[in-house]
Amino acid sequence: MAEEETESILPALDVNYIKVVSEAVGISHLPEDAASLVAEEVSFRLKELVQQANKFTLHGRRRKLIADDIDKALRSKNVEPLFGFSSKDGLPFRYAGSHGRDIYLVDDKDVDLVHIINSNAPKAPLEVQLKAHWLAIEGEQPAVPENPVALSLEEAPLTGKDTAAGPSHVKAIRKTEQVQVKASTIHSLSVEQQVFYKEVTEACVGADEGRRAEALHSLATDAGLQPLLPRFAVAIAEGVRCNVVQHNLAILIYLMRMTQSLVNNPAVSLDRVLHELLPSILSCVLSRQLCARPDVDNHWALREFASRLLAQICKTYNDDISNVRARVTQTLTSSWRDASSSLASLYGALYSLTELGTETLHSVIVPRVATLFDDIRRAFVDRNNPGERLAAEKLQALVLKALTNYVRTSRPAGLRDIHDYRAAFGGFGDSVMKQTAEVVQQQQQQQQQQQQAVQQPRHLPSHTSGSSQPHGHQYGRFR
Repeated sequence: MAEEETESILPALDVNYIKVVSEAVGISHLPEDAASLVAEEVSFRLKELVQQANKFTLHGRRRKLIADDIDKALRSKNVEPLFGFSSKDGLPFRYAGSHGRDIYLVDDKDVDLVHIINSNAPKAPLEVQLKAHWLAIEGEQPAVPENPVALSLEEAPLTGKDTAAGPSHVKAIRKTEQVQVKASTIHSLSVEQQVFYKEVTEACVGADEGRRAEALHSLATDAGLQPLLPRFAVAIAEGVRCNVVQHNLAILIYLMRMTQSLVNNPAVSLDRVLHELLPSILSCVLSRQLCARPDVDNHWALREFASRLLAQICKTYNDDISNVRARVTQTLTSSWRDASSSLASLYGALYSLTELGTETLHSVIVPRVATLFDDIRRAFVDRNNPGERLAAEKLQALVLKALTNYVRTSRPAGLRDIHDYRAAFGGFGDSVMKQTAEVVQQQQQQQQQQQQAVQQPRHLPSHTSGSSQPHGHQYGRFR
């Protein structure tokens, strides 16, 4: 009896309600048995959903069930939640009367659409914009509105231990910390160091060759230049930037010699200043014009010197973290493949790539050779620009030398006759084949001369028995 009473008081959907819903969705004349089974199944699912939502209510330490609990219960059952019910409070039901049974509905307020239509439209939101600013420059925080205000030692908040120690003890600790703290990138120079820096920089770019030699020797051998290294790097970078624009070739040569002395110093590490030195060296290699008279001044020597210096830095400071060699090679490759690069810039890029090694010849230099031959011929035809003509001659000689070296060292497959050379190297094919044959012939002649010198017997001078010199003296001559 108890079980029957318990089952009778459990809530369940009425069969008549199921029939009404079925007629609303287009199913008419639903059988009684089917409506009963649907009512039982829907009642069970609703009870399960309410129980699961009640768990979320208890976990949220609340006494009232809200719409979010129902949504979470539906998500836990992999059912799409109901949209439009997002109230954090219980829904305010209103009694609508009794038409055979009690009816409750949600008390929705009427919305005046006329007021909404006549109101001003809201402003469009601003577009997202990004603005960059420096957090720190050489260890110091710049005073810009985006950065927080730096506090002094007296204004800094104190910890519990500092507060309990007393005012005098706190001041003593602050003074000690102020003396010991030292920035990693900024070094305060003594008066002697400032004088040394001034004298060395003035001597390196001055007109006195004797003082310049002494200054360069000091930069290459002095073991105490590490604190001065950031200053020297800034001086070199700024000097190159200004003199490249002014086409001052002499100062650029002096600055590159200054850089070479720092690179050759075994007691100095350039890891922290490579970001300033490498762009300066690349500027001396790849700049379109380095001097006021390109047809007269020997700016090719500066490009070659800077290229060798660049290769030395890549060999010394290349590692898996910085990867200096790969990044420099990528910059040179971009300049070599750029169709707008001048012949002088192509000369510097090619010379630097050959100094870095022959690995990039096949993938970088050879594909550009065919179009480069046409540019060089065009410069030869133009007689109004002697600087371009000289650049074409220099670049053509360097290309032939690089391609000849590539054929001799790498020995690419498929180079048998003149047609293969022309297909591989374009207009340079004839000259490359001729120079390669001459080099091979010279090497063969040198090998034959060496073999003949080894096989030829050595004839010692003969001595007669009537010689007046003693035998001991004769033997002593050949010991």
